[in-house]
Amino acid sequence: MKPIVVYTRPRDWSLTGYSSDKLDLIYVPISGENPVKRNGRPAGDGIGDVLTKAGVAKLLQTIREKQPQVFFHAIHAKVGEPILRQVRVLSPRTKIIVANGNDPNKVGGYVASHRAYVDAVLLNSQDPKVWKLYREAGFSENQVGVLYDGFELKDHPAPSKTTPTFDCFFAGSNQVNEKGVHIYQNGRFRKQFIYRVRESFKLDLHGHTHEWGIPVSKRLNYPQYYQSFHDARIAINVNHLELVRYYTRRTIHAGASGRLYVVKYIPGMEADFGENGEHLVWFNTIEQGLDRIDYYLQNEKLREETAARCRDLFLRKHTWRNRLEDFEKFVLALL
Repeated sequence: MKPIVVYTRPRDWSLTGYSSDKLDLIYVPISGENPVKRNGRPAGDGIGDVLTKAGVAKLLQTIREKQPQVFFHAIHAKVGEPILRQVRVLSPRTKIIVANGNDPNKVGGYVASHRAYVDAVLLNSQDPKVWKLYREAGFSENQVGVLYDGFELKDHPAPSKTTPTFDCFFAGSNQVNEKGVHIYQNGRFRKQFIYRVRESFKLDLHGHTHEWGIPVSKRLNYPQYYQSFHDARIAINVNHLELVRYYTRRTIHAGASGRLYVVKYIPGMEADFGENGEHLVWFNTIEQGLDRIDYYLQNEKLREETAARCRDLFLRKHTWRNRLEDFEKFVLALL
């Protein structure tokens, strides 16, 4: 018999009808069929979706009836100790796997707060110093793995033949603390780079005006976030953290969009994307980044050829089908 896995995310494994010849996958829409955030805006498959009473009831019913080998969830609002405790009581042998973000200095807050109920963790980087933190917290080698985001063609159909409205696109935060100091490692670099891009090129910038200190377009929700990558010639990025092979949702959707992706160098990224300029373009300094953007804007044929190679790579290696295959390997090794 195949191991039974009850999961609440990613929704696309269910929405696209994926099946597994290695796992018996059972999806529970814990946030309802149309997840929303606390402010009522669509959450898509992102963090911050609010649980529904019916969703929680369905989850616990499924756990009780199926006695799964694995319960897998990413972080939803309100999936806390009461729910995890009930899962343990209803099915004591079920292993709970959590998909959690990264922090370079400590175990993720959710995992640390719920350690008694977390049997394994999936991260979105392969940084040795981060993985070491989890080992020191008591997780064995096969209890820590990686599961990046994926995408589907419904989110990124073939790029439009119409001329993009903008030169560059970026949507994201730029948080500072009460003293005005950037919260994240690369926060200051991100702000300076975005400011320089805005001065030199036509930039489509989305986020919170109070974080950026300049007028910006409203923060994007699903599915507008995915669609907006297609409205610019180049998608740009500066990760908040310097972590080895650290790929957030922005990287996945930029690579899949069919637009050129220009990103501040992510340590180890050549292992996944080849040489600089082969599939995507990276830089180390602000001036390098500006030069690369200008060069590719002036060389449309090269820009579009590079972007097409990138999209082809992502179609082969970064869909939710690929992520399911990664997950299968991790679960079977864990069990």
